[in-house]
Amino acid sequence: MKQTEKITILGIGNRLMEDDGVGNYVVDELKNRGAFSELRLSAGETDTEYCLSEIEDAEKIILIDAALTGAQPGTISVYLLDRGLLPEMPGPVQHHNFNLLYAMRANCCEKEGILIAIEAGTIGFRPGLSNELQKNFSKIVDKVYGEIENYLLA
Repeated sequence: MKQTEKITILGIGNRLMEDDGVGNYVVDELKNRGAFSELRLSAGETDTEYCLSEIEDAEKIILIDAALTGAQPGTISVYLLDRGLLPEMPGPVQHHNFNLLYAMRANCCEKEGILIAIEAGTIGFRPGLSNELQKNFSKIVDKVYGEIENYLLA
């Protein structure tokens, strides 16, 4: 990483829906640990407008979010943010499927970076993480830290 690059680490998801909010919890814990203090770390929740404002001036971004791929809960996957990941805009976009990746494309705010996806155990209407992610939370944060470090050193 060049010292002059502006990089934002952004957690996204809904803390009121169990593991959907894991990205925000990870960003909060990275802040508590004093990790990557030279970068902007922000918990964007599900507020697309806020998230866009947080990444607006960034040259690169690191998104941290929950995933549902069928993998073991807590599994970490890393994806490059490129045209293959940023979906084409569907016909009329309905509000319930207008997520941050669509908003980035619609607002010409596509950025270089990565998406760190954390496999969710449970997504439901309950605040906090599932027992499964909670008991492995420290390990999850350590793995995410390592993936961020690898990206910054590449």
